[in-house]
Amino acid sequence: GADVMRPVLRTFGVSHISCAIISHWDTDHCNGLLSLLDEDWLDVEEVILPAVDDSSQNMKGLRELKAALETLGVPFRVMSAGESLIFGDLHLHCIYPQREAIVENANDASLSLRLIYRDFSMIFAGDLGGAKEGELTKYPGDVTVIKATHHGSEYSNTPVFLDWAAPKLCVISCGRDNPYGHPHEAFLKRLNDRHILQMQTANTGAIICKTDGSEVTVYGWLPG
Repeated sequence: GADVMRPVLRTFGVSHISCAIISHWDTDHCNGLLSLLDEDWLDVEEVILPAVDDSSQNMKGLRELKAALETLGVPFRVMSAGESLIFGDLHLHCIYPQREAIVENANDASLSLRLIYRDFSMIFAGDLGGAKEGELTKYPGDVTVIKATHHGSEYSNTPVFLDWAAPKLCVISCGRDNPYGHPHEAFLKRLNDRHILQMQTANTGAIICKTDGSEVTVYGWLPG
């Protein structure tokens, strides 16, 4: 939060967030935001979480995340496939998970969204694994940009998923010299075989897509 999210938000003058979406409860997907929620300069109206069954022992992390939000006094709600968030011309359609789905781990719970803004579209699917990516293909694909699932791991971003999404650009969130070897060479080859351009946060810092709904500008940003 202090090292990454705060500098980005402060640089771009973001002090109000209508809704912050947490795909799942792995620490690299929620701790940055949680560390900022009690700071006076940032106002977050609500947090959106995946609508999975949280009753089993392996859902302890989700219950702890909800409890942390309650302690911070930040409203939250869950979202499931078929529901949408609409802000004027900007539509966020949830395409995974099904409400009260029973999943085995946090990655398989990843809240997945298809963003549409006029002619621009994008898929966000958290750390969803290859076995679950097929559930997304029940919905329209053919988008402008995807955020690589699970940081560009070997077994996510399957050929079926990439052929369905058919993006022009894949944005890969990964740390420089990370111990997991993300993004994996096999995944990068799948992108190259399909002539899909890629950008990595390891190389460019934060990746920003700006669009008027037709033309798109994509660039990286690193703190000065």
